[in-house]
Amino acid sequence: ANAQCNLGFIYATGDGVEADPEEAVRWFLVAAESGDLQATYNLSQMYSGGHGVEADLAASLALLRQAAQAGHPDALYNLGIYSYSGGGGVEQDLSAAFVFFKNAASAGHGEALFSLGLCYSKGHGVEKDEIQAVEAYKKSAESGNANGIFNLGLYYYYGEGGLARDLDLAEDLFQRA
Repeated sequence: ANAQCNLGFIYATGDGVEADPEEAVRWFLVAAESGDLQATYNLSQMYSGGHGVEADLAASLALLRQAAQAGHPDALYNLGIYSYSGGGGVEQDLSAAFVFFKNAASAGHGEALFSLGLCYSKGHGVEKDEIQAVEAYKKSAESGNANGIFNLGLYYYYGEGGLARDLDLAEDLFQRA
């Protein structure tokens, strides 16, 4: 199934072959039916954007949920974004968004770590906790996420979230972001 998913990706991106979204969907479908989570996620994205298949938000969401239930970090993150913003056919639910971000973050997903920090810093879907926000931003920054690096810089700049004010470190972080 992994090889079939990779073949779908090659056709989707045109890496070494002429891009063929319909052929990509065919291979993603074969791989997804064999239980490949990445293929299930990729297929959800093809349906979402109408690439190689007619756009179908309901099918995209069903595939995204299937991949998320199996623990796929990108699927968890995307459902978190949809739940946070009320997009993608999902009603806004900040508590659900927090759970999706937390689960994706536990797999080291840099954007999810940033979003988790945002939830903690604003009290969205969870009780406001600046210390937890800083921890999430640190992990996000360690993963190379520019938003996490920047927000961590803000905490050092203002000396918040249990951090001592450190303008030199803040400046360094801002430049890295």
